[in-house]
Amino acid sequence: MADDVDLITPAQDALFAALVPLAGAADRPDDLSDILAGLGVYQHLPENTQPPYILIGTIEAEDFASRDEQASTIRAEVITVWRGNRRRELLWMMWQVRRRLNYQPIAADGATFTRPQIEREIASEAIADGVTYTGLSTFTFTAQPA
Repeated sequence: MADDVDLITPAQDALFAALVPLAGAADRPDDLSDILAGLGVYQHLPENTQPPYILIGTIEAEDFASRDEQASTIRAEVITVWRGNRRRELLWMMWQVRRRLNYQPIAADGATFTRPQIEREIASEAIADGVTYTGLSTFTFTAQPA
């Protein structure tokens, strides 16, 4: 087998490339808050960033390589955060993440991927401030060197 290559960075890049078109929430339904126009998508959250945003969270790689080839199962979390007087906008954001990733092709230099599959979704109740909601969507897929 050739030398191992980094599969986590291309996995993050592929997820980001698939999600970045959601920035600005241009296709949001009319019954959702105009604040969604400020929706940002991040690999790393800039200091003092305020909701709404989508963040690529924890990425885990579990190796299942053979003697002849490198391969990993990737488990990636996508975090959504909304601040407002209802949770509906958070649920819409989570749905958009699912639409962009679940069983959809993803791509980045340095690796090839199977199509991500949704593993679970969690939508929180409001945290202590009463208006901030968080969502967690977990996807799994495999990665191999390109």
